[in-house]
Amino acid sequence: MIFDVGSFIKIFGFGLGVGGIYFSGLWWTVKRLPRVRRQGIWLINSMVVRLLFLLAAFYWIMDGKWQNLLTGLFGFMMMRLITVAILRPREALPVDRPRDRSGNPKTIQSGAIKWTS
Repeated sequence: MIFDVGSFIKIFGFGLGVGGIYFSGLWWTVKRLPRVRRQGIWLINSMVVRLLFLLAAFYWIMDGKWQNLLTGLFGFMMMRLITVAILRPREALPVDRPRDRSGNPKTIQSGAIKWTS
């Protein structure tokens, strides 16, 4: 087996593209859910379409060589990391903790343990 850098870059890029399409479809599906009447059917149909696309794309990428499949999967997983990094909230949402009348956190006592929330 001869390692071909050009082939590796091409298949890796294709894996990135497949991942981009897959995760864009997932993002679009989740964003659209509140406006859809039958959410369960929408989710299942979206999952089936995305998985069929994924299987067909990786079958085509593989071309009978497991090395191509691994390279494409590597590109796909890199796109997942990129997507998560881009779409992750920048700040944690504030947590509304229970407070007493003076504004201090409430103390909850349960058995022998004293909790401060």
